[in-house]
Amino acid sequence: MNLDVYVFNAFKTKATNTAESGNYLISGKGTESTKQNTNEVTSDRNSTGPVTTSNTTNSSYQGTESTKQRVTVSQISTAKPPSTTSNNTNSSYQEKSPCLSKEGVAIVVPYRNREEHLRVFIEEIVPFIQRQNISFHIFIIEQSQKAGFNRAKLFNIGFKESKSVGNFSCFIFHDVDLIPTSPDNYYCCESNPKHMSVGNEKFNFKLPYGDYVGGVLAMTTESFLKTNGFSNAYFGWGGEDDDMNVRIKSAGLKTVRPSIIVGRYKALRHVQAVPGQDRFKLVETAKQRITSDGIYTLNYTLLAKNTDGLTTHIKADIDAT
Repeated sequence: MNLDVYVFNAFKTKATNTAESGNYLISGKGTESTKQNTNEVTSDRNSTGPVTTSNTTNSSYQGTESTKQRVTVSQISTAKPPSTTSNNTNSSYQEKSPCLSKEGVAIVVPYRNREEHLRVFIEEIVPFIQRQNISFHIFIIEQSQKAGFNRAKLFNIGFKESKSVGNFSCFIFHDVDLIPTSPDNYYCCESNPKHMSVGNEKFNFKLPYGDYVGGVLAMTTESFLKTNGFSNAYFGWGGEDDDMNVRIKSAGLKTVRPSIIVGRYKALRHVQAVPGQDRFKLVETAKQRITSDGIYTLNYTLLAKNTDGLTTHIKADIDAT
């Protein structure tokens, strides 16, 4: 099914529940009492507990009726790919946003056999980022049925294939089953890699361990290339995030995070994929493989590529080695 169909159906479902059929209500900026702390902390190899530096207790966000805006189904499903030089004129956003610049942001989402999750993800993430006035484009990278699922390699494919769509300077590598809940979780990059999903619901809204960078990770083009991207070797569940953590540190970079409240994500339920048999051995040798395994040695076969509005759907075969 094409991505434009997902987008249309997602927003059509919301539209039928509103007072005016055909429109979808999204929250506005909200009042000051709903704003949340965006303090960042760095990862610590010796830390085993969650990040708890924020004193903010309000984890919900609800705009008032006077600040809600209407977005029609047609505006979402037929929107054109954004320019990478956004005309952001919202002064309050500019003062609050930690974004480095008015950059083009590529949201890269690996995917296979998760149609319902993809529908919900598109439904939720599009208005969420639009409220932040960030120029963005979503890349859905679908792996064919050949070989075991390789999340990290699909991230690399998304990075490479994005170059033919636009000049993006920020990449957010995003699981399809995670939905952000705080409006202060800005979808943009910082000078260091930013681990955004600090409070993941499947980990009881806690950071599972100090070096964890899984779920949602934002990196500039410069940082991504400096780490040689993700490893291409991880087939099956697990290990690729720990491998990326090794690459980040080896490149002299430092992972930063929002507070546990700002980085809060709800998780869509699903059956966990089959764990990769070689994941532990691969993580042990991660540092030795950095230069020989990554974006610079990426190989795959492009099967299809379709850009429609805010999304590009890519399907690819990947080799099992």
